[in-house]
Amino acid sequence: VIICVGCIPLTIVILLLSLESNTALICCFHEACVSFASVSTAINVFAITLDRYDISVKPANRILTMGRAVMLMISIWIFSFFSFLIP
Repeated sequence: VIICVGCIPLTIVILLLSLESNTALICCFHEACVSFASVSTAINVFAITLDRYDISVKPANRILTMGRAVMLMISIWIFSFFSFLIP
């Protein structure tokens, strides 16, 4: 949802703006949004893969319980937010 609502329209705005205008701040914000979206997407795919692996290998004795899954998702979003600040 964040990619569709935020990053795609921002990319279109960047492409439609003329190259001669001073758009350094918008370009930096766009790069930060792309970094946030790519890191969060990659780590979420990894977390989903880990969950599917856990449920298929050990369905009775799962490592990724509900509490651990919530903590994993919170840490993913915190890490993604820090990737937003890096560029």
